Amino acid sequence: RYAPLQGETASLVLPTNDTDSLQSIVYYAHGKRYDRSDAILQLLGDLGGIWKLVRVFKVVPAFLRNALYSWIANHRYRW
Repeated sequence: RYAPLQGETASLVLPTNDTDSLQSIVYYAHGKRYDRSDAILQLLGDLGGIWKLVRVFKVVPAFLRNALYSWIANHRYRW
């Protein structure tokens, strides 16, 4: 399911002071909240099949994965 971060569903799940999330993806599953690169890896892994292989990238430190995530997010419209 999908819900905009500014919507009612997200306001029930996310902390009220979580303004950084409005610039990112947030994935809520299995009773946990994932954001940025963790959200992408968890979401793709939950799709199953060959997508489960992307979870191997969780061994890369989050600060590196999130830097790559931010770089891609900043350039995605140009591409």
